Amino acid sequence: MAVTPNRFEFPVFIEESCMALEQKTGVHHKNISSYISKNQGGNRLGYKFVKVEIQEE
Repeated sequence: MAVTPNRFEFPVFIEESCMALEQKTGVHHKNISSYISKNQGGNRLGYKFVKVEIQEE
């Protein structure tokens, strides 16, 4: 998910993969994956990237 890079973290794009986020944001999917795994977020890009896990019942 790409969210605003401020304290509110409003959702900007919600996708199921880094490839889909790449198409929406223009940020390479490997960079998105790296930002998420290193918990960096990518704030300088105008988005913060976060991983959201949904538990199915």
